[in-house]
Amino acid sequence: MKQALSLFGLASIFAAVAFGQDQTNKETIINLPTIKCSMCVKTVKKAVGTIDGIVETTIDLDKKTATVKFDPVKLTVADIEKAIAASGYDANESKRNADAYSKLPNCCQ
Repeated sequence: MKQALSLFGLASIFAAVAFGQDQTNKETIINLPTIKCSMCVKTVKKAVGTIDGIVETTIDLDKKTATVKFDPVKLTVADIEKAIAASGYDANESKRNADAYSKLPNCCQ
């Protein structure tokens, strides 16, 4: 009986911790008006993926948006926009870095 209670207790703690971590994450949608192709998607995903605190990124090329789940303790939406802009793409109101843009493949310009 004690063993069953201990296992139940551990499972409850694990579930609470896992559930609590998901609760602390935020999700935002970032407009990416300058993405054009799958290479653009790959570049943006790579740029966002290098940021500590990113949990998940999904990019919809047709809608020209990125749905980003992140840890708000580690970063802000502005940090994500800055990383995307640094890779050569507009992100919401953040304008792309001109030098990075000039280095993108022709299909992305």
